[in-house]
Amino acid sequence: MALSWFKKKELPPLDVPPPPPKPEEIDTSLFTQDQSIENPEVQEAETWKPEDTKAVFQEPLKPMAQKALTPTEPLYIKGEDYREILTGVNRVKNLVGEAEGVLSTLQTLQKTKETELEKYRQELEDIQRKIVYIDKKIGG
Repeated sequence: MALSWFKKKELPPLDVPPPPPKPEEIDTSLFTQDQSIENPEVQEAETWKPEDTKAVFQEPLKPMAQKALTPTEPLYIKGEDYREILTGVNRVKNLVGEAEGVLSTLQTLQKTKETELEKYRQELEDIQRKIVYIDKKIGG
């Protein structure tokens, strides 16, 4: 059984268009003074405004329905692709582990900060009570 899909097909030769003229070769006498490349009316019409996208994105995007994958046949993966997949999965695992470590450190710092702030608040209240006491004793 011959595989006809893999036979080489001859393609017709491509017609290559001539290159555009160089800027020095363009006859500028054909243009008038009021014709300019930068036309402010065209530029204003082509400028993007944030209001333009509001009508397009009024409805929130809904996730597409995902089909459950039920393999009916064995899945074959090349050894090189499998190694790349394993390398990628290991890299993601390492990044998740690092992120967990950073998160743990941040939580520890936050708890330390909260305890220190509570100490400062208590000391400030103590100082305020002493000032009120002294003020009552001196003031009468």
